[in-house]
Amino acid sequence: MLLVTLVSLATAWAAQPNVTVKMTKAERIGFHVWVTYMITNNEGQDAKFDLMNPRATYAYSSDGGKYEVMILRGDKRYTEYADMTFPAGIPVKVQLVVANVPASEGTLAKVSLGLATPWDKFPTINQNVPIMMPSPNSDNENTVLNYPWVAIKTLSCERLKNGVTQMFTLTSPNAVKIEITKVTAYDEDGNTYPCIFDTDISALTVPENLPKKSSITVKNVPASLKNLLAIKADLRIDGFRYLLQFNNVAIK
Repeated sequence: MLLVTLVSLATAWAAQPNVTVKMTKAERIGFHVWVTYMITNNEGQDAKFDLMNPRATYAYSSDGGKYEVMILRGDKRYTEYADMTFPAGIPVKVQLVVANVPASEGTLAKVSLGLATPWDKFPTINQNVPIMMPSPNSDNENTVLNYPWVAIKTLSCERLKNGVTQMFTLTSPNAVKIEITKVTAYDEDGNTYPCIFDTDISALTVPENLPKKSSITVKNVPASLKNLLAIKADLRIDGFRYLLQFNNVAIK
């Protein structure tokens, strides 16, 4: 009886699971590329799969380098052992986050999302995947905010008694908390200037659908300086790194 049971288990996984995996897009979000899949379990009953088997889930660059990846499903993140249950007959969105893809890369040479069981792996492989750029979220070509779900409007950069302040507004369809990790300004000669984000805060909350006015104050700017090469702020949102940068800033 024991022998029959073991053979039955092995036979159950001998064929590829009856599941549909469809890649819908690969989009640059911040410093990463998010590859979106719709996965439908057609087994007729709930089934569990591992989506982070390193032999089956990976992404490669055009020069053959292997990127770090993680799996997102809803608000859950998986960097290993991504055993998850898929309900029968319901398309489920799963995203493969490919980390630190250079801005010069327009494609992912090879991407694989692997459905794995304890006995076998069933990868879905796509090659030469084009990377989509998100729609512009800035009103100014000299302003970069590479978090695509918050729109930024650039206001004036005005001189203070001992520095300058660059003002702007942020608007989001959902409330979002932005952590500020580092802010620096640069001039054309390579000099750097210390900065304060808003009123020396470490985190900023943007409310839902209401413009949030904020500013970056640059200290110790000489009165003779009429232009800053860049003001750069490193941000964290939901644990991911993003960039806010004002280029060619004219001081009023």
